[in-house]
Amino acid sequence: MLNSLAGITSPIRLVLSDMRQTRFALRARGSRSTAWIPIPRFYLATIAHCMECHTPMVKGQHNWAADLGRGGFEFPGPWGVSVSRNITSSKTKGIGAWSDAEIKRAITTGVSKDGSHLKPPMGFHYYATLTPGDLDAIVAYLRTAPAKE
Repeated sequence: MLNSLAGITSPIRLVLSDMRQTRFALRARGSRSTAWIPIPRFYLATIAHCMECHTPMVKGQHNWAADLGRGGFEFPGPWGVSVSRNITSSKTKGIGAWSDAEIKRAITTGVSKDGSHLKPPMGFHYYATLTPGDLDAIVAYLRTAPAKE
């Protein structure tokens, strides 16, 4: 799979160049044994395009190398200006201190850890239809994002 994606020219290429493997457990129904399989990080990153909105821009370009997931990208709209939040593993600025359930609630219902509602353009109504496995994969991926303060 990865060989066929080597020619991609997008932010994903940067993630590919720094790819780590994330392991997920698979268990067949009725089986007691678990098979661990590696899943490339970029696969998880592209499920919901989290980093495109949660990485700030510098001079009109996303600063993938230094600011991946740091937040700060501005979205002007009829609601005013929304600023994307830090979704790195930082415990003070990001979601590092959030539980998996709190992250899933924010992604699927638009309700933050503190109970406040996320502003547009966060597409939580679209993400509400994710399968539990895909939602788990997104949370697992977000947990690997290096902390950015």
